[in-house]
Amino acid sequence: WNFTSRFGQRSPLYDGIASALYSTPTTYFHKPFPMLSQQAYTYHPTCKIPNYPGFQNVPGYEYYAGSVLENALLFAYELAAQNADTSFQGYGPYALCNKDPSELGIQPDEWGFHWLKDHNFHPAVGTDFVSQCSGSFSSEMQSDLYTNGGYVAPHVYAGSVSFYDGYEQVVKSNHRTVGMTPMYPKSNWDQHNLPPMSEGTFFGIPRCDFYERQMSKEAYEFVYSHENCHPCDGFKFNTPFHCETQVRKTAGEIIGLSVSNTLALFGLLVAVGPALIRALKIGEGSEETERAVNENEIRQ
Repeated sequence: WNFTSRFGQRSPLYDGIASALYSTPTTYFHKPFPMLSQQAYTYHPTCKIPNYPGFQNVPGYEYYAGSVLENALLFAYELAAQNADTSFQGYGPYALCNKDPSELGIQPDEWGFHWLKDHNFHPAVGTDFVSQCSGSFSSEMQSDLYTNGGYVAPHVYAGSVSFYDGYEQVVKSNHRTVGMTPMYPKSNWDQHNLPPMSEGTFFGIPRCDFYERQMSKEAYEFVYSHENCHPCDGFKFNTPFHCETQVRKTAGEIIGLSVSNTLALFGLLVAVGPALIRALKIGEGSEETERAVNENEIRQ
Protein backbone atom coordinates (compact mmCIF):
# COMPACT_ATOMS: atom_id res chain seq x y z
CA TRP A 1 0.00 0.00 0.00
CA ASN A 2 3.03 2.27 -0.03
CA PHE A 3 1.92 4.75 -2.65
CA THR A 4 0.26 8.14 -2.70
CA SER A 5 -3.51 8.15 -3.12
CA ARG A 6 -5.58 11.17 -4.03
CA PHE A 7 -5.84 11.91 -0.29
CA GLY A 8 -2.11 11.78 0.35
CA GLN A 9 0.17 9.14 1.84
CA ARG A 10 -2.14 6.62 3.50
CA SER A 11 -3.82 3.29 2.95
CA PRO A 12 -6.22 3.30 -0.03
CA LEU A 13 -8.65 1.40 2.19
CA TYR A 14 -9.28 4.71 3.94
CA ASP A 15 -10.94 6.07 0.81
CA GLY A 16 -13.56 3.34 1.13
CA ILE A 17 -16.05 2.37 -1.52
CA ALA A 18 -16.85 6.04 -2.21
CA SER A 19 -13.82 5.92 -4.53
CA ALA A 20 -14.63 4.06 -7.75
CA LEU A 21 -11.04 2.82 -7.95
CA TYR A 22 -11.58 0.50 -4.97
CA SER A 23 -15.17 -0.58 -5.55
CA THR A 24 -14.41 -3.45 -7.93
CA PRO A 25 -12.81 -6.12 -5.67
CA THR A 26 -15.26 -8.86 -4.75
CA THR A 27 -16.62 -8.99 -1.22
CA TYR A 28 -17.41 -12.42 0.19
CA PHE A 29 -20.08 -12.98 2.83
CA HIS A 30 -20.65 -15.84 5.24
CA LYS A 31 -24.16 -16.93 6.22
CA PRO A 32 -23.67 -18.70 9.57
CA PHE A 33 -27.17 -20.24 9.54
CA PRO A 34 -28.08 -20.62 5.85
CA MET A 35 -30.96 -23.02 6.51
CA LEU A 36 -32.53 -20.60 8.98
CA SER A 37 -31.70 -17.13 7.74
CA GLN A 38 -30.35 -15.18 4.76
CA GLN A 39 -28.56 -12.85 7.18
CA ALA A 40 -24.82 -12.52 6.58
CA TYR A 41 -22.46 -12.63 9.54
CA THR A 42 -23.11 -9.70 11.86
CA TYR A 43 -20.82 -9.16 14.83
CA HIS A 44 -21.96 -8.26 18.34
CA PRO A 45 -21.01 -4.77 19.65
CA THR A 46 -18.74 -6.37 22.26
CA CYS A 47 -16.67 -8.10 19.56
CA LYS A 48 -13.28 -6.42 19.25
CA ILE A 49 -10.61 -7.11 16.63
CA PRO A 50 -7.36 -5.29 17.51
CA ASN A 51 -5.66 -3.46 14.67
CA TYR A 52 -2.86 -5.98 14.96
CA PRO A 53 -1.74 -8.53 17.57
CA GLY A 54 0.38 -6.80 20.16
CA PHE A 55 -1.35 -3.44 19.76
CA GLN A 56 -1.99 -3.43 23.50
CA ASN A 57 1.76 -2.98 23.98
CA VAL A 58 2.04 0.38 22.21
CA PRO A 59 2.96 3.36 24.41
CA GLY A 60 -0.12 5.05 25.84
CA TYR A 61 -2.42 2.16 24.92
CA GLU A 62 -4.90 3.19 27.61
CA TYR A 63 -5.75 6.27 25.55
CA TYR A 64 -6.71 4.17 22.51
CA ALA A 65 -8.47 1.27 24.25
CA GLY A 66 -12.09 1.02 23.19
CA SER A 67 -11.75 3.61 20.41
CA VAL A 68 -11.73 3.31 16.63
CA LEU A 69 -7.94 3.56 16.76
CA GLU A 70 -7.85 0.15 18.44
CA ASN A 71 -10.70 -1.77 16.82
CA ALA A 72 -10.54 -2.41 13.06
CA LEU A 73 -14.23 -3.34 12.76
CA LEU A 74 -15.39 -0.38 14.82
CA PHE A 75 -13.47 2.09 12.64
CA ALA A 76 -15.01 0.62 9.49
CA TYR A 77 -18.49 0.70 11.05
CA GLU A 78 -18.20 4.36 12.08
CA LEU A 79 -17.10 5.34 8.57
CA ALA A 80 -19.84 3.24 6.97
CA ALA A 81 -22.41 5.06 9.10
CA GLN A 82 -21.40 8.27 7.31
CA ASN A 83 -21.75 6.82 3.79
CA ALA A 84 -25.42 7.53 3.12
CA ASP A 85 -24.76 7.72 -0.62
CA THR A 86 -23.50 4.11 -0.63
CA SER A 87 -26.30 2.60 1.49
CA PHE A 88 -24.22 2.95 4.65
CA GLN A 89 -21.39 0.59 3.85
CA GLY A 90 -17.67 1.04 3.59
CA TYR A 91 -14.14 0.25 4.70
CA GLY A 92 -11.99 1.59 7.47
CA PRO A 93 -8.29 2.33 7.12
CA TYR A 94 -7.24 -0.98 8.66
CA ALA A 95 -7.04 -4.34 6.93
CA LEU A 96 -7.25 -7.43 9.16
CA CYS A 97 -3.90 -8.34 10.65
CA ASN A 98 -3.37 -11.77 12.24
CA LYS A 99 0.35 -11.58 13.02
CA ASP A 100 2.27 -9.08 15.12
CA PRO A 101 4.40 -7.13 12.61
CA SER A 102 7.20 -6.85 15.20
CA GLU A 103 7.49 -10.65 15.33
CA LEU A 104 8.00 -10.60 11.57
CA GLY A 105 10.94 -8.20 11.84
CA ILE A 106 8.93 -5.10 10.86
CA GLN A 107 9.99 -2.17 13.01
CA PRO A 108 7.40 0.26 14.38
CA ASP A 109 7.66 3.99 13.83
CA GLU A 110 9.11 6.45 16.32
CA TRP A 111 5.83 6.50 18.28
CA GLY A 112 5.66 2.71 18.55
CA PHE A 113 2.96 2.13 15.90
CA HIS A 114 3.01 0.07 12.72
CA TRP A 115 2.12 1.64 9.39
CA LEU A 116 -1.16 0.69 7.72
CA LYS A 117 0.76 -1.09 4.96
CA ASP A 118 2.08 -3.48 7.62
CA HIS A 119 -1.41 -4.71 8.56
CA ASN A 120 -1.06 -7.95 6.62
CA PHE A 121 -3.07 -11.17 6.70
CA HIS A 122 -1.10 -14.42 6.62
CA PRO A 123 -2.96 -17.54 5.45
CA ALA A 124 -2.16 -20.92 6.92
CA VAL A 125 0.88 -22.43 5.24
CA GLY A 126 0.19 -25.48 3.12
CA THR A 127 -2.36 -24.40 0.53
CA ASP A 128 -1.02 -24.64 -3.02
CA PHE A 129 -2.51 -21.55 -4.65
CA VAL A 130 -0.37 -22.05 -7.76
CA SER A 131 -2.07 -25.31 -8.75
CA GLN A 132 -5.51 -24.29 -7.46
CA CYS A 133 -5.46 -21.09 -9.50
CA SER A 134 -4.46 -22.82 -12.75
CA GLY A 135 -1.54 -20.54 -13.48
CA SER A 136 -3.08 -17.17 -12.61
CA PHE A 137 -1.25 -17.23 -9.28
CA SER A 138 2.50 -17.54 -9.77
CA SER A 139 4.97 -19.31 -7.52
CA GLU A 140 6.58 -15.90 -6.85
CA MET A 141 3.24 -14.57 -5.65
CA GLN A 142 2.77 -17.59 -3.38
CA SER A 143 6.24 -17.17 -1.90
CA ASP A 144 5.55 -13.48 -1.29
CA LEU A 145 2.17 -14.33 0.26
CA TYR A 146 3.63 -16.77 2.79
CA THR A 147 6.54 -14.46 3.58
CA ASN A 148 4.89 -11.04 3.74
CA GLY A 149 1.17 -11.82 3.81
CA GLY A 150 -1.67 -10.42 1.76
CA TYR A 151 -4.58 -8.13 2.57
CA VAL A 152 -8.16 -8.77 3.61
CA ALA A 153 -10.26 -5.65 4.13
CA PRO A 154 -13.39 -5.88 6.32
CA HIS A 155 -16.37 -4.50 4.38
CA VAL A 156 -18.77 -3.31 7.09
CA TYR A 157 -22.41 -2.24 6.90
CA ALA A 158 -24.16 0.31 9.10
CA GLY A 159 -27.68 -0.21 7.80
CA SER A 160 -30.14 -2.81 6.52
CA VAL A 161 -29.64 -3.81 2.89
CA SER A 162 -30.73 -6.89 0.92
CA PHE A 163 -29.12 -7.87 -2.38
CA TYR A 164 -28.43 -10.81 -4.68
CA ASP A 165 -25.01 -12.38 -4.81
CA GLY A 166 -23.40 -13.81 -7.94
CA TYR A 167 -25.36 -17.05 -7.53
CA GLU A 168 -28.81 -15.43 -7.32
CA GLN A 169 -28.93 -15.97 -3.56
CA VAL A 170 -30.36 -13.28 -1.32
CA VAL A 171 -27.92 -11.79 1.20
CA LYS A 172 -29.21 -9.61 4.01
CA SER A 173 -27.09 -7.14 5.92
CA ASN A 174 -27.75 -5.13 9.03
CA HIS A 175 -25.82 -2.94 11.45
CA ARG A 176 -22.33 -4.45 11.85
CA THR A 177 -22.64 -7.00 9.07
CA VAL A 178 -19.13 -7.85 7.84
CA GLY A 179 -18.01 -9.04 4.43
CA MET A 180 -14.42 -9.84 3.48
CA THR A 181 -12.67 -8.18 0.55
CA PRO A 182 -9.46 -10.10 -0.24
CA MET A 183 -6.57 -8.45 -2.05
CA TYR A 184 -3.40 -9.75 -3.59
CA PRO A 185 0.25 -9.85 -2.46
CA LYS A 186 1.55 -6.31 -2.56
CA SER A 187 5.01 -6.90 -4.03
CA ASN A 188 3.46 -7.80 -7.40
CA TRP A 189 1.93 -4.36 -7.90
CA ASP A 190 3.56 -1.58 -9.84
CA GLN A 191 2.74 1.03 -7.22
CA HIS A 192 3.71 3.95 -9.42
CA ASN A 193 1.88 2.76 -12.54
CA LEU A 194 -1.30 1.03 -11.46
CA PRO A 195 -3.39 -0.15 -14.43
CA PRO A 196 -7.16 0.27 -14.19
CA MET A 197 -9.12 -2.40 -12.38
CA SER A 198 -11.35 -4.68 -14.40
CA GLU A 199 -13.70 -7.55 -13.69
CA GLY A 200 -11.06 -10.19 -14.35
CA THR A 201 -8.00 -8.46 -12.92
CA PHE A 202 -6.84 -6.77 -9.77
CA PHE A 203 -4.77 -3.79 -10.92
CA GLY A 204 -3.57 -5.89 -13.81
CA ILE A 205 -3.12 -9.10 -11.78
CA PRO A 206 -5.30 -11.99 -13.04
CA ARG A 207 -7.78 -12.81 -10.34
CA CYS A 208 -8.24 -16.27 -8.83
CA ASP A 209 -11.59 -17.25 -7.33
CA PHE A 210 -10.02 -19.95 -5.15
CA TYR A 211 -7.47 -17.55 -3.66
CA GLU A 212 -10.10 -14.94 -2.83
CA ARG A 213 -12.46 -17.46 -1.25
CA GLN A 214 -9.71 -19.12 0.78
CA MET A 215 -8.43 -15.80 2.12
CA SER A 216 -11.99 -14.76 2.99
CA LYS A 217 -12.66 -18.09 4.71
CA GLU A 218 -9.54 -17.83 6.87
CA ALA A 219 -10.32 -14.18 7.63
CA TYR A 220 -13.74 -15.17 8.97
CA GLU A 221 -12.14 -17.93 11.05
CA PHE A 222 -9.70 -15.37 12.45
CA VAL A 223 -12.56 -13.04 13.44
CA TYR A 224 -14.58 -15.89 14.96
CA SER A 225 -11.64 -16.87 17.17
CA HIS A 226 -11.99 -13.66 19.20
CA GLU A 227 -14.15 -13.33 22.28
CA ASN A 228 -17.83 -12.54 21.56
CA CYS A 229 -17.16 -12.62 17.81
CA HIS A 230 -18.32 -16.13 16.90
CA PRO A 231 -21.78 -16.25 15.25
CA CYS A 232 -23.11 -18.34 18.14
CA ASP A 233 -21.80 -15.90 20.75
CA GLY A 234 -24.59 -13.45 20.01
CA PHE A 235 -27.16 -15.87 21.45
CA LYS A 236 -25.78 -15.54 24.96
CA PHE A 237 -26.73 -11.86 24.99
CA ASN A 238 -30.34 -12.50 23.97
CA THR A 239 -33.13 -14.13 25.98
CA PRO A 240 -34.59 -16.74 26.00
CA PHE A 241 -31.16 -18.18 25.24
CA HIS A 242 -28.91 -18.79 28.21
CA CYS A 243 -25.35 -19.97 28.46
CA GLU A 244 -24.33 -22.39 31.17
CA THR A 245 -20.88 -23.10 32.50
CA GLN A 246 -19.51 -25.03 35.44
CA VAL A 247 -17.83 -22.81 38.01
CA ARG A 248 -16.53 -23.47 41.50
CA LYS A 249 -18.48 -21.57 44.14
CA THR A 250 -16.70 -19.89 47.03
CA ALA A 251 -17.54 -20.57 50.68
CA GLY A 252 -19.25 -17.19 50.89
CA GLU A 253 -21.44 -18.02 47.90
CA ILE A 254 -22.36 -21.40 49.40
CA ILE A 255 -23.30 -19.81 52.74
CA GLY A 256 -25.22 -17.09 50.93
CA LEU A 257 -27.18 -19.67 48.95
CA SER A 258 -27.89 -21.65 52.15
CA VAL A 259 -29.18 -18.55 53.90
CA SER A 260 -31.28 -17.66 50.86
CA ASN A 261 -32.78 -21.13 50.74
CA THR A 262 -33.55 -21.01 54.47
CA LEU A 263 -35.22 -17.63 54.16
CA ALA A 264 -37.20 -18.87 51.17
CA LEU A 265 -38.44 -21.89 53.15
CA PHE A 266 -39.29 -19.67 56.11
CA GLY A 267 -41.24 -17.33 53.85
CA LEU A 268 -43.13 -20.25 52.37
CA LEU A 269 -44.09 -21.53 55.83
CA VAL A 270 -45.22 -18.07 56.87
CA ALA A 271 -47.37 -17.81 53.75
CA VAL A 272 -49.01 -21.25 53.89
CA GLY A 273 -48.71 -21.95 57.65
CA PRO A 274 -52.11 -20.52 58.67
CA ALA A 275 -53.84 -22.48 55.92
CA LEU A 276 -52.13 -25.70 57.02
CA ILE A 277 -53.11 -25.16 60.64
CA ARG A 278 -56.68 -24.41 59.62
CA ALA A 279 -56.82 -27.54 57.49
CA LEU A 280 -55.47 -29.63 60.34
CA LYS A 281 -58.05 -28.24 62.75
CA ILE A 282 -60.84 -28.96 60.27
CA GLY A 283 -59.52 -32.49 59.91
CA GLU A 284 -59.39 -33.02 63.67
CA GLY A 285 -62.91 -31.63 64.02
CA SER A 286 -64.22 -34.03 61.40
CA GLU A 287 -62.61 -36.98 63.13
CA GLU A 288 -64.14 -36.01 66.52
CA THR A 289 -67.59 -35.61 64.93
CA GLU A 290 -67.35 -38.99 63.25
CA ARG A 291 -66.21 -40.60 66.50
CA ALA A 292 -69.14 -39.10 68.41
CA VAL A 293 -71.62 -40.36 65.79
CA ASN A 294 -70.20 -43.84 66.00
CA GLU A 295 -70.42 -43.91 69.80
CA ASN A 296 -74.01 -42.71 69.66
CA GLU A 297 -74.95 -45.49 67.23
CA ILE A 298 -73.38 -48.10 69.54
CA ARG A 299 -75.41 -46.90 72.51
CA GLN A 300 -78.61 -47.13 70.52
